Amino acid sequence: MPANASHIHSPVGGQGMNTGMQDAANLAWKFAAVVRGAGEGLLNSYHEERGKVGKALLRSTERGLKAATASSPLIEACATPWLP
Repeated sequence: MPANASHIHSPVGGQGMNTGMQDAANLAWKFAAVVRGAGEGLLNSYHEERGKVGKALLRSTERGLKAATASSPLIEACATPWLP
């Protein structure tokens, strides 16, 4: 499940990979705690903790993609000095 984050985001910056690893770490310690006797309710905190991260990542990825693919004289004039 967490690894799928790497397939829905732009590979630029490794956002999906990083998010997938963070999600996996979050779930791993929770699963381990439940196996050791913690209440299963601990697993319910995943969405509250990681959902906000996913939404923020989608917003920033979308903005980055729009900026990278936008075509306007102003954007081209600003980007030209820094792009090869």
